[in-house]
This record gives sequence, C-alpha cells and structure tokens, in this order.
Amino acid sequence: MVSKSETLERRGLAKGLRVWLDLLTVLVLLAGVALIVVWPILVWTGTEAYEITVPVTIHESAIFPQGAPEGLSLVESMGELKFTPETFGPKLLYWVLSLAVVTILVYGILLLRRILTTTAAGSPFHPSNPKRLNELGWLIVSTSLLASATVYLAGRWVLSSPRFEGLPVSPLFDLGQGGIFTGLLVLVLAAIWKEAVRMAEDQALTV
Repeated sequence: MVSKSETLERRGLAKGLRVWLDLLTVLVLLAGVALIVVWPILVWTGTEAYEITVPVTIHESAIFPQGAPEGLSLVESMGELKFTPETFGPKLLYWVLSLAVVTILVYGILLLRRILTTTAAGSPFHPSNPKRLNELGWLIVSTSLLASATVYLAGRWVLSSPRFEGLPVSPLFDLGQGGIFTGLLVLVLAAIWKEAVRMAEDQALTV
C-alpha cells in the first residue's frame, strides 16, 4: 500500500514538473514569436543579416584535393554549409519550417502538461493518459522521420543551385536515430501505462 505522504509527495512532484512545463511553454512561445514574427521583419527590412545553415556530407576531395595519402581514406565527414540566400524561396521555406517546429513543440508540451495535470489531481491512471503518451510517442517518431527527410530535401534543393556547382559536398541524410529511439521508448511506456490503467480499473471493480 502507498502511504498518504508518498501520494502527496508524488502529487507535489507532478505539480512542480507542470510548473516547469508552463515555464518552458512560455519560453517556446516567446522564441517562436521572435523567430516567426520579429526576425523575418528584421531580415526583410535589412536590419539583420540573413544566413542559412545546411548540414552536408563532405567528400574526400574537399579534404584531400590531390588525393588521400597512401593507406588513408575518408570514410565519412559531416559539416555545415552557411550561406546568404539570393532569392526569396529559402527565406520562406525557413519560415514555414520554423513555424512547424514551434507548433510541434508547443503541442508536445501541452500533451505532457495534461498528463501531469491529471497526476497532480490524484488520477495518474486516468484513461486518457496512455492515449496522450501514445500520441506523444508517434509525434516524436514521425517528426524525427519528417525532419530527416526535410533536411535532406532542403539540402538537395540548396545544392542544386548553380552557385554551388562543383562544390565537393552533398546533402546529408541523417535518419535521426536518437529521436526515433526516444519515440519508441515513449510508445513502450504508453503500452505499459495502458496496462496499468486496466489493472487499476479491474482492482476498483473488485473492491
């Protein structure tokens, strides 16, 4: 049996985490407003310089223009290509992607906050919590996959410009294993939580 003091301690922890999530939500929203509203105005008015950074795979010829020394080969090298765009397209693409990132972050934080709200209210096994956690897991997995594909396609688009012709780099394809693994862990936790909810409901019916 869980003592009353332990229950109160858990509720207090949930409330504390919810406060931190509220603070994080405010910070994300402020950063989103600055990035999506203020920053483009500064860029388009010429107040601030505009640069784009694209992750790329660096070819061996970039490191060894005359060929690699004997017995030495470059297996894989990653870097970042920073440049000032000449057209409006990359600016618009960056703005749209920034809006999507901020939206996904806020939604994910809201899902966590709802879980902590029910936990702080004394209902950690609320039937909606496993569903919210499952949704969060799929959100992380799908976002990681979409982000990887978007970065790769954006890199291909940028590097297709004649100004980068002959540059010894190519678009970087990174599957985002860290995000996918995190999302899968959340999905496993959601499945365990769902089973815990079922057991709690069965126990309540037998009392």
